[in-house]
Amino acid sequence: MLGLLSEDVIWRVLRYLDVKSRIRLGAVSTAFHKLLNKWEDVLCCSIRLHGITLSGESFVIEVEGQHTVNRYKMVLVPLLKRCPMIRKLAIHDERVLRNVDNVSLLRDLVNVDELHISSNFFAESTHDSLVDLLSSFPKLHLLHVKQRYNEDKCCRNIVREYQMEQLASTSLNNIKLQGVVVTGSVLKLLCSKYRKTLERLCLMGALIPSYEAYACFQAINGLDRLIYLTLAPSLYSVSTTNKTFFKSYPSLKDSQRLKLVAAYISRPDVSQLKLLLQQILPANVEKLLLYDESYRSAYQIEGEPKEFKCKLPEWYCVLSELMETALMSEDSSELDECSCTDHSKNSLSCMPNLMQQLAATEK
Repeated sequence: MLGLLSEDVIWRVLRYLDVKSRIRLGAVSTAFHKLLNKWEDVLCCSIRLHGITLSGESFVIEVEGQHTVNRYKMVLVPLLKRCPMIRKLAIHDERVLRNVDNVSLLRDLVNVDELHISSNFFAESTHDSLVDLLSSFPKLHLLHVKQRYNEDKCCRNIVREYQMEQLASTSLNNIKLQGVVVTGSVLKLLCSKYRKTLERLCLMGALIPSYEAYACFQAINGLDRLIYLTLAPSLYSVSTTNKTFFKSYPSLKDSQRLKLVAAYISRPDVSQLKLLLQQILPANVEKLLLYDESYRSAYQIEGEPKEFKCKLPEWYCVLSELMETALMSEDSSELDECSCTDHSKNSLSCMPNLMQQLAATEK
C-alpha cells in the first residue's frame, strides 16, 4: 500500500515519529532507511549535559540520558549527522564537547545561522579548538554568548581578539556577549568587521574595563545599522558618581538609526538622566529601558516638570526586575525557549538501546 504513495507523502506522515521510532523504522527496509537516514525537518538543536532537544516547525523531540557523560557523547555524533538542516544550535555546557570528535560532530552542520553557547567556552585556552569550530559557520547571523543563570560572572571567561577574527560569517547582525570579559580592542574589531550588518548589540552582563569606555563608544558609533543597544554598567550607568568618573561624556550621537537603548541606574540621579538624554543619546531613540532595583528614579521622574517629561523618548520604562527578562519578552528568538522541555511529548530515557540502534543503522 505504501507503494501507492509518493516519498513526499510518506515523509509527511513519518516526520512525527520520535527518535526511537525513526531509528527502528529506518532499519526495517531499504526504502525506509532512505527516507529516514536524514532528518531534514529538524531545524533546531539544544545540547545539554544530559540531554538533547530536537525540534522543527511543529514538533519537539527529547532525548534524555541518565547515564555517564561519555556514553551520552557516543550518541551525539551519529544523531547530529542525521540532521544536516539544523539552523539554530544551542550548546549549554562546554563539557559536552570535551573529548568528542568535533570535526565529525559539526562538519555537516553547514546551515547553522543562529548559535547560542555558554560563556564558559571562553574560560580556558584548552577550549580554543572548540571556539574555532563554533566560529566556522559561514551562514551565521546571530551569535549569543550566554551566562548560565546559576553562575556568577567570571573574569577568567575572556573573549580574545584572535577568536573573533576567525569568525567565518561576514553578515552577523545580532551579537550578545554575556558573562565574559570584553576588551575595547575586541569590541572595536567586532564593530569594524560587522559595521554594515550589525543591528543588535547586547553588552548587558559583559565585563568591560571602565577605562576603555571611550574606545568602546567610538567603536559602537561606527556601526551603520545599529538599532538595538544594551550597555554594560561599566560603559554607562545613571549615577551620582558619573560626575567624577567622566571628565567628558562619551556619546552615541553618530548612531542615527538607534531606536532602543537599555542602561543601568546604580545611583538614581535625575541630572545624570538629563545628561544621558541631552549629550549621549541621539534624538532618534524611541525606547529607553532603565534598570533600577530601587525604582527611585521613576518617582524622581514623576516629580520633574512637564518640560522634562516631554524630552523623554516616546516609550520609556523603569524596570526593577531582571533586565534580560524584559528585553527578550518583546520579540524573543531564543532557541532554548523554542525547544522548552515542558512542551515535549517524546521524552526518552533509553540511552543504551538508542546507542545500539544508531550504531546498527550507521553500518
